Amino acid sequence: PPTSTPPPMFFSIGRETHEAYIDNVFRANRQRLVKQIRKANDGDHGFVIYMEGGESITRFDSDHEPIFRQESYYLYLTGVREPDTRLIISFEHSNDDGDDDDGFRTILLIPRLPPEYATIMGAIQTTSQWKERYHVDQVCYTDETDSVLGRELGAVAEGNGQSDVATKKKLLRLKGLNSDSGKMYNPPPLTDLLNDEDDDDKARQVRVDDDLLFPILAECRVIKSQAEQKLLQHITEVT
Repeated sequence: PPTSTPPPMFFSIGRETHEAYIDNVFRANRQRLVKQIRKANDGDHGFVIYMEGGESITRFDSDHEPIFRQESYYLYLTGVREPDTRLIISFEHSNDDGDDDDGFRTILLIPRLPPEYATIMGAIQTTSQWKERYHVDQVCYTDETDSVLGRELGAVAEGNGQSDVATKKKLLRLKGLNSDSGKMYNPPPLTDLLNDEDDDDKARQVRVDDDLLFPILAECRVIKSQAEQKLLQHITEVT
């Protein structure tokens, strides 16, 4: 019989390689992150996590694109292997209904590719195809980042015919020191929506936190899930 439930999707790097189901790994990783942030939160506000994936680059002045490797924290939360995408995870400070599956929203933002892209690179995947592939709640385009972030932050509320900006949630960005490399992970810049000081008609009160996310996410990556342990076991057996 027909069903609206999408088929299970898996992550692998090629034929005859280990297959890990998207929900068992990447959604579970997001769920664990949200749970740990809620534990560390002593306020009554919700959160919006905003991250940017790795960017596509070319070799010097040519149009040759080197093999792309996704940023590790971003891959851990999404499984997305394509460049130039962004991630939003939106959730309240507590989950009153007790259902972890409905306790957060995942939004993937993808580049809006021109029609001529398909001439060389093949068919352009639709937002529905991206949503089904990575099992997220919504897929938008990166040129819609401002409006999507504004909506999720509760930054735009209309009342009495006037538009006010009152941030109901705190924006979390990833920033921290990699103790192995000694290099900093720098957060993405604030978007135009959050960094517009010239708009006198809106009182922008966006709370941005660059300290909370990094240590919690780094700790989540250290403690391996059951699915990750199976992958490590598979690697050990084949090597």
